[in-house]
Amino acid sequence: MDYHCNIEAVKKKYPRAYQKWMPEEENLLLEKYHKGASLIQLSQEFKRQPSAISGRLFKMKFGDNNCVNLQGGTIEFRVAFEWEVVLASETTEYKFPTPITSFMKQKYRKPVIYRWTIEHFDGERSFYIGEAVKFCPDRLNGYLAPGPTQQTNLRLNRLFHEGIENGACLKLEILKLPGAFVNDLDLHEKDLARQDIRRLIEKLLTALYRHQGLDLLNL
Repeated sequence: MDYHCNIEAVKKKYPRAYQKWMPEEENLLLEKYHKGASLIQLSQEFKRQPSAISGRLFKMKFGDNNCVNLQGGTIEFRVAFEWEVVLASETTEYKFPTPITSFMKQKYRKPVIYRWTIEHFDGERSFYIGEAVKFCPDRLNGYLAPGPTQQTNLRLNRLFHEGIENGACLKLEILKLPGAFVNDLDLHEKDLARQDIRRLIEKLLTALYRHQGLDLLNL
């Protein structure tokens, strides 16, 4: 019964989830992918799960033999993501340095990739991107009450307080991962439980932020 309900729930959200791919549909998918459409956009247009979209794209680009040749070849990396504001309650955004709530302990006691944003009074923004195996309360507590040897936490705690004193707004967000793939490795939010996956995406994001010339607080 549970399995049947799960299938029906998927079909309700993605009406074409269990339908066969047609050649003209595959051609259109590949065309839109090459034009830069994201996994989320493709999922919405083709009414299929992001994982189904990424899997079909990989098969079309590299064929049925989709094992990665680790001696050399092509690494195809595609990630669909968005940032979600951390909440202190069902309807209230978390504000540093207020204490962690019981709502947060329940909702965010999990592995995440997170982003601090300092929106300065002059309109400029600074960012810090990190990863944690248990975001709340463990990792967040490190920013609220850093220990004497936690140099990164001490530095950011000072910068956060200085920013607030100077009229800046501080925002905390976590990364949502609707779908991603690295060649034949299909990734979902549950895979953030793996430290290597969290660090892979964290390092990718910090590299992109630096490439775009954004003010990144990561050392």
